[in-house]
Amino acid sequence: GCGGGYDMFSGVPLFYAIRERLGKDNVFIGNLAFTAQPGELSPPPETYGRCCYGVTAAAKSQLAASHSYYFPEKQFATWHEKKHGDAITVFTFVRSGVKHYTEAMTAVCTKHNVDTIILVDGGTDSLCKGDEQGVGTPSEDSLSMISVDNCRRNGVVKNTLSSRS
Repeated sequence: GCGGGYDMFSGVPLFYAIRERLGKDNVFIGNLAFTAQPGELSPPPETYGRCCYGVTAAAKSQLAASHSYYFPEKQFATWHEKKHGDAITVFTFVRSGVKHYTEAMTAVCTKHNVDTIILVDGGTDSLCKGDEQGVGTPSEDSLSMISVDNCRRNGVVKNTLSSRS
């Protein structure tokens, strides 16, 4: 998800379409996280740089029960495993600056031989009225887009594409 949160689900149909063509071991999904941090999960997740960690269906959050329902990365990993019978890792990026986000994306891409990154945004930015408490989504979208472009310019990936659903 380009802007994080439930933006990730805008990319799910594309994730499955590409996965069907390239094979399940060649397609990955990631998201900017708003909830659980690596230290709040058990078992401890695999980390990539300073601000990315892998979330699987097995992840258990130590968040208060009242907040544990908002964990889209785990929700998707759990649903996928039940529906398709195989475990996946959702690469979950913690809010940070461009430098650390780029380093984390580079670590994921290098470890898994990623050559293309496709960003998908949920497109809810257009629903803003102007009285919101903050303008998170433009800055979060920009963080993802700049970091992905840095990966392309640094030769980590060959192709990038951004889309709004």
